[in-house]
Amino acid sequence: MTWYSRQESFMSRNERFSTTNQTSHVFKPHGRIDSEVVGNIFVQEATGPFNKEIFAAMRSVHASAKEQLPSVGNWYGLFIFRNSALAPQEMLDDLYEYLKDQKHQNRASRATAIVLPEVVEAASLMKPLYLRVWRKAGITCEAFTDEQLARAWLDSVLKSPID
Repeated sequence: MTWYSRQESFMSRNERFSTTNQTSHVFKPHGRIDSEVVGNIFVQEATGPFNKEIFAAMRSVHASAKEQLPSVGNWYGLFIFRNSALAPQEMLDDLYEYLKDQKHQNRASRATAIVLPEVVEAASLMKPLYLRVWRKAGITCEAFTDEQLARAWLDSVLKSPID
């Protein structure tokens, strides 16, 4: 193989893998949200940063996970952030619309505790934004830096009379 043919082979491979040749405008979801139901608590571990596309994936995961929630009685949310809490405004807007819809259909949590440890990137920046989303949707919500404090708060809400 000559130097010229090796260079041509290299150039064609480089072009084939170039992102400039991609025509799709759909982005892969950034971040990860793992969900599980433990008793009457819907636990979600969210590892960011996130993009708008993560929300579509989250809706699908929620639909499956929520099938495991008790059909009678109240359930509660525990949303735990890992690594980063950063998300674009479009994702927050979509989250608000989703929560508002869930509340309207009487399918929202009675209360949600958000855990934003201080080591999570942008925790202090995003805390008021996430709280605003849940509260604006009509869901009781508090934020904590410690998971045990969040669970204690959920326990106290669980024992309080239903509004």
